Amino acid sequence: MFLMLIETDEERRTFARLYEEIYRQLIYVARRIIHDPARAEDAVHEVFLVWAKGFHKYRNKTKTDMLKLGITMTKHKCFNMLSADKRHGEVALEDHDIVADVKADILDTVIASDELSRLMDAIKTLPEEDQVILAFRYDQGLSYREIGKITGLKEKNVEMRLYRIRKKLKEVLSDE
Repeated sequence: MFLMLIETDEERRTFARLYEEIYRQLIYVARRIIHDPARAEDAVHEVFLVWAKGFHKYRNKTKTDMLKLGITMTKHKCFNMLSADKRHGEVALEDHDIVADVKADILDTVIASDELSRLMDAIKTLPEEDQVILAFRYDQGLSYREIGKITGLKEKNVEMRLYRIRKKLKEVLSDE
């Protein structure tokens, strides 16, 4: 299915190789957060679907860069799924020890880049709700209005919250 979305044979081969090389690691991350194998697989497949749709943007990245990006996107996709469950009353988000799971040693060994590592560490210091709002805006590309509908916040509050989150991240990163 993914390969049909990619234009050239060379890009299809590159994508297929990438899928084979990092799929299991992304599933591992998703299962640590969601605890449901089928839903973890759904989350990871959605990440690969995003990549397939815009593979031209990712084709020159290294496997390590794609793994780091994949881990980040997978985490945020899982957070989004858990947030949706919470809104629908299916699962209490607080029942999952997401922060502890995400700090699993796989992330420590995979994230080698200082800049990305510093940013991810700074994001981990934020409250979970702020992490989810960041993911909605920057990973999912949602508007302030869409984020407001999902979170129950007013559009202006979302805008101000994101401003404060970015400001906090800048402070944390400049202090290091």
